[in-house]
Amino acid sequence: YHAMVSIDDDRDIAIERTRWWLHFLLDRGIFRLSLQAMHLPLPRFVRSRDIPGALLERLASAFALAGTPREVAGKVRRLEDEGVKTVFCMFSDGRKEHERGLEMAAKFLLPALGGRH
Repeated sequence: YHAMVSIDDDRDIAIERTRWWLHFLLDRGIFRLSLQAMHLPLPRFVRSRDIPGALLERLASAFALAGTPREVAGKVRRLEDEGVKTVFCMFSDGRKEHERGLEMAAKFLLPALGGRH
């Protein structure tokens, strides 16, 4: 399972970090079939900042593991309960964010899985 991951103590910041990637993927039609299944017609946004906050939150909820450490840990547990054995995490914002994301995953996600990783 490949997932865009954004973890922050501030949920809004975690969601906001997904904005550029979600825009990039939407612009290329990556989620087209999923959005149709969700009955969510999506206008084309020229810039990532044009995506309204409420829509960004819905998209991040559907297509990313984004939120507080507790929220993301819960999402990972649900994936595991559904039979997902491996999650390949993609962190946004370059090397610095990737390193911070790995630190957050080690600090919050691995312990939350209770040794089932």
